[in-house]
Amino acid sequence: IFGSKGCFEEGSANCLNKVLIRIFYRLSDIYDNLGEHERSMEIIDTIDTVDKSMLENDLDAAEKAQILSGIAYSINNAFKSMDELNRASDLLQIAWEILKKIPEDRKGDLDVKQIKAKIMSNIGSNNLAKYKCSQVVERNTHLQNALEWHKKALDFRKNLLDDEEDAKAANSLKLKVAVSYTTVATDYFFMGNYEKAIQAHTKACKIRQELNEENAVSINQQRIIGCLLEDYRRNLVIKDNHWRQILDFYPTLLEINYEYQNISALKINISYFKDIYGIIQNDRRLEKYLDEVVEKKRQIAEWAERTEDLKDIY
Repeated sequence: IFGSKGCFEEGSANCLNKVLIRIFYRLSDIYDNLGEHERSMEIIDTIDTVDKSMLENDLDAAEKAQILSGIAYSINNAFKSMDELNRASDLLQIAWEILKKIPEDRKGDLDVKQIKAKIMSNIGSNNLAKYKCSQVVERNTHLQNALEWHKKALDFRKNLLDDEEDAKAANSLKLKVAVSYTTVATDYFFMGNYEKAIQAHTKACKIRQELNEENAVSINQQRIIGCLLEDYRRNLVIKDNHWRQILDFYPTLLEINYEYQNISALKINISYFKDIYGIIQNDRRLEKYLDEVVEKKRQIAEWAERTEDLKDIY
């Protein structure tokens, strides 16, 4: 973690600063991956001038761009004001400019291209966060920008995947493509285009199923259900193929939530099932699913009964 022996023999303050920047960045990244975004921000804020330090240090340009983008990612997930989001936007712009200046012989490296894709995605997420934070008059612009950048990141990653021959690298890229489909789906959800949101989440699901990423699959499945229910509540729309799709998720979705101890997701998906059950019971357009949803309810109830700590949840 702390770099080479030579670094300390030199007693270089600059070298120690680089080590600290790397440690704080990696620690904040761990918290972000765990979904603990506020703790990630606490780590970043421990170095008050981390972005200034980044610019003054002689870190590798690609690493510098990656870390600046990572700091912006943390801010996007834990922002409390538009000023913070503007700071994240500035960091992303600096990271973008740094990448543009990387020597031509390095721009073709996969790691550099991956950083470029991540910056695109983070710019999209920054705009989505601004959509949530801004005044009504500006919201549509931010949302359109979010979708534009998330699509750019998706297309860029798909092209990288098409060109990648190494199996291990290809699997990593596939997961990144799934992430991009999920971000695009989120943009469509906020636009009220639930059909396109479901389509994008379904594509992410398919990739993650191929890679046996059960827990990640469950997240996309939950969001597909959320899109479908929101479409029904707002528009009373019945898209038969999607109702078939979400019924097939149960009860496996709940079992996976429980296996990975995603208790908050488990509660949400139980609540969703109760909504699905009620809708099918009361909407004649869905009566062909009535017997099946009753059977699903029985299976879930039996499973919950066998699992001691589920009784109160279900």
